[in-house]
Amino acid sequence: PELTHIYRVGKEKPTITVLEGRVGVTQGFRDLVESSSRGEIFYRFSSEKNLDRTNTYLPRDYRKIRDAKNLERFVITAPRIGRGKKSRMERAMKLIPEGFDLFDQDVIELIYSDKVAFIDLNTETSFIIESPKLSDFHKKLFKLLYQKL
Repeated sequence: PELTHIYRVGKEKPTITVLEGRVGVTQGFRDLVESSSRGEIFYRFSSEKNLDRTNTYLPRDYRKIRDAKNLERFVITAPRIGRGKKSRMERAMKLIPEGFDLFDQDVIELIYSDKVAFIDLNTETSFIIESPKLSDFHKKLFKLLYQKL
């Protein structure tokens, strides 16, 4: 029993939240802006098929909260999506190389605070994993790929 107790102490297990439906996808985006601190940087992989459709999932006050908190973001996305975006001071973007892949799985990964969120627009399901270690791991992977693009 003592060894079991020692093993458990200091072992932080990730918490996983599953959110379903249109409301679940919206809540996935809401968690990003509500969990992030002022001036924080977040990272986004975007393989959405239709940017206008994706925008319908954003909470009404998403941009207002994001901008009020001065959240900066780094984005890796497909050329067909990235080319349609206007340049913004608080967003840095790299595009998946032409001919590599269509990058159209309709999935978004958000890395922020101590969380990693996966939003599957195909099934309208969001998975939010809260774990400092997993978040740090995904941030490092993102930065490595971003640097290489």
